[in-house]
Amino acid sequence: MASLWIPFDVIAGQTAKLEVTVEPGTLRCFRLVPASGHALPERVDVTLAAIDGRIVWTHAWTRGKADSFEIAQCFARGRHVLSFAGNDGAHGEITFDVDELVDDRQPVDVALH
Repeated sequence: MASLWIPFDVIAGQTAKLEVTVEPGTLRCFRLVPASGHALPERVDVTLAAIDGRIVWTHAWTRGKADSFEIAQCFARGRHVLSFAGNDGAHGEITFDVDELVDDRQPVDVALH
């Protein structure tokens, strides 16, 4: 996952150069859980943003065969905000920090309300 979005244009017949610094990321896992007495929605829109509100990426996510939503993604160092919005109006959000580049495969549960 890129932690920075850099738009650029490619024009036919011209050379486009782009210089980036690539840093390692670390794996984090998240699992959506329904609020008590509710079912998980069929579809969830996921948005990752930097702490300043800049959107890094978005993704539409459909429920898995086991009636669960789980995501495993690499994140760069820093503070991140993951927002979830179900097609049924349910929503949830988590703010988390990545300080160390050590993978953590234990899912963090995020409740949808």
